[in-house]
Amino acid sequence: MTKLKLFIFLAAGLVIFSGCNLNQNIQNTNNANLNAVNQPTNVNLAVNTNIPTVVPPTSTNCAQIGQAPGLIIKCCSGLILQNGKCAAPPATCIKEGRAPGSSLAKCCADLILQGGICSQPECKTDSDCYPLGFKPGKCGTFYQCKSNKCYSGSAQCPPPACLPNCLGKVCGSDGCNGVCGSCLPPSTCSANGAECLSQPPACTPNCAGKTCGDDGCGGSCGTCASNQTCVSGNCQNCVSHGNLDINTPPRQILIGGSSHVSVMTIKLQASSAEDLYLNEVRVTDTAAITPVASAWYLYASSRSDCGSIADPVAVAPGGVVADFRISDTSVTIPHGGSVTLVVKIDVINVDGSMIQNGLPFYPWVAASGDVMATGKYSGQHVNIITAPLKAEGPDHVYGSRPYFSVDASSPGGALIPSSNAQLAIFDVSADAANDITFSHSAGNKLVVGVNRSCVGSVGTVFLKDGDGNILDSQAGVDLCAVSSLTFTFSSRDLIIAKGTTKKLYVYGNTSGFINHGDLIQLWLDPSLTTNVTWSINSDGGNYGEADIIFRGGIYANSLSKS
Repeated sequence: MTKLKLFIFLAAGLVIFSGCNLNQNIQNTNNANLNAVNQPTNVNLAVNTNIPTVVPPTSTNCAQIGQAPGLIIKCCSGLILQNGKCAAPPATCIKEGRAPGSSLAKCCADLILQGGICSQPECKTDSDCYPLGFKPGKCGTFYQCKSNKCYSGSAQCPPPACLPNCLGKVCGSDGCNGVCGSCLPPSTCSANGAECLSQPPACTPNCAGKTCGDDGCGGSCGTCASNQTCVSGNCQNCVSHGNLDINTPPRQILIGGSSHVSVMTIKLQASSAEDLYLNEVRVTDTAAITPVASAWYLYASSRSDCGSIADPVAVAPGGVVADFRISDTSVTIPHGGSVTLVVKIDVINVDGSMIQNGLPFYPWVAASGDVMATGKYSGQHVNIITAPLKAEGPDHVYGSRPYFSVDASSPGGALIPSSNAQLAIFDVSADAANDITFSHSAGNKLVVGVNRSCVGSVGTVFLKDGDGNILDSQAGVDLCAVSSLTFTFSSRDLIIAKGTTKKLYVYGNTSGFINHGDLIQLWLDPSLTTNVTWSINSDGGNYGEADIIFRGGIYANSLSKS
């Protein structure tokens, strides 16, 4: 009969039971069962004392990838048990700008480890190294990709102006006017571009020792009163500075293309009730045929915003009407006091077609409500002007004009009778804009007034230039009987180049001035606008503004017989 051996594994080790034949085993079992009720079971165990001692696993006896750890061996460091065998853990991918956390983690996708940081390689192939405009075949193999970096391989082409560099950066500039990436708001890019910051760096406001101005974080340490300004963090009272001519300009010639020409003054007064903040001023060119002002400027004789009175408080575009809007803090009219406003313009250029010489300009504050202010305390709107105010005009626009004065060497004092005595020397200048011409064919003329006290002195009078050329002459003139001399440049035109000056000499017969006290004095008379007429750049014009050019009269020195 077949014998069986029964093996029982115990936790303490390996135990082997020896049995007899099967019949004997059955019999012993039955006998044991019969005595089980009254007697404890008695089993003889034969223990194997040759079981080896269990040894803890070490670094040299751990299971590698693909091996089973068995009973006393574990998976080596970094491996995990998967399906009964040691295996590597799932791969970990490191994104751009981050450092791998362990030897098993790798940079994602096409990133490479550069300087301990995962980043885009500079290149993969040679073609990645060709900048815009430098392509293979045109520049040979100037650039080559080696170990993910571009190297020059030929001197056939100049190097690029700039190579972008985003090494270790996820945002910010690439050094070539490009970017290495951008951050989603409200995140901001760090100073070195290595990361996106969740919020901007903290800012601590600093108002120590300050009562106004910036707190260093975009906030304010306080504001100043309307008549104060903030200087180095503290409020100081305004002091008027700068220069401004507040005299009312008389009727004048406006030179085309000139700038910041004063054309009108407006004096504003406030009652004794309260200060007034000036808000609006409207000025209208009431003579407008074509707009003369290419720009308008408003100045004030005093300012409450601490600005210079040499600077405008408001500016308006060119046109027929100027609407000035003034900040509440710019001009304050003190209660019981006044402020003078000055209106200036840039003058449009004379082109001879759309803009003709002689174009009129006449500025007015034309209607009630054209000057408005607000009460400082009441907040009420105040209509300062209730009746029209106008300038001294109308003015006229010209491309140029002459200027007259008495020459410093003009004769004066004792009169010596002579048939060809020098009576006066006048200087005449042309504006810097264009030439001035006195032409007989254009009808230009110069009228010289004569003040005299004598009996009779008949002869010829001459008008000469500085070179002695006769410009005009009149025969049979009795200087003791005439009140003026009219020269029409019948002998020679006089041309004065722009920005230059020439001399005019007047000669006459004084042989009749023989009595003690006889005298003569020449002068330029402003009573008639046509007492001087001129052309511009020999244009054939006959422009007359003697009341402006000779304003107040221009008197040569008097000559008297002693």
